Amino acid sequence: MSARLDTLNLRAWHPRSGDLHICDAWPVQGDSAALPSPGPERWHPHPEPIYDLGPLLDMGPYYLTTLIHLLGPVTSVRGASAVTRPLRTKVSGDTFTSTTPTHVDALLQTADGASVTVTTSFDAQGTTRHLEIYGTDGTLVLPDPNFHHGIVRLRHRGETTWDSLAPALPRVDVVGRGMGLLDLADALKDRARAQATGDLPCTSSRSSRRSGGPLPPEPGKPYRMPPTLR
Repeated sequence: MSARLDTLNLRAWHPRSGDLHICDAWPVQGDSAALPSPGPERWHPHPEPIYDLGPLLDMGPYYLTTLIHLLGPVTSVRGASAVTRPLRTKVSGDTFTSTTPTHVDALLQTADGASVTVTTSFDAQGTTRHLEIYGTDGTLVLPDPNFHHGIVRLRHRGETTWDSLAPALPRVDVVGRGMGLLDLADALKDRARAQATGDLPCTSSRSSRRSGGPLPPEPGKPYRMPPTLR
């Protein structure tokens, strides 16, 4: 059974931003997400706590949560990580040493069989962030989930240009980090299920940790997610 990207799943993403889009459903073959950067010490005056987490646990949850919303729960995780540049220099000129991996590659599989690759790095000097979903009939490019808005682009098989998809619903003002709280209030009022359930952050966090964070998988073996987090 292949994962399917459909209107219902797309509506589950960014319910408050107005950036809700509809496209034809097609079987999903895989996904690629990348968050490369030279590291937060370029601008953050005290980046040490971020390096206690590493790039995947720092920013990866934004990407993983979006992917889980769209593609469904994760069932297995593999990962590889490295500390390629442990000595870091802050904007003040002071140096510190990273104690966690600064480059992490994760390979995840969803319950419906979609393959997901996620790369996060504090060692990449020049590339672009992306979040892409690959289907049999096209590719969907999503905006950076850290900013709660942006253009969704679609390119169908056989075409050479990208289409920018119009929002499916009237746009509303983006409220950033408060969107989840507004959604929870609406869910309580309407006695509906909130988007951010307890299982969602647990799945995202466990996937991050087992991909190359403090709890890496056993070499050569995928980590199987507990059924309660699927």
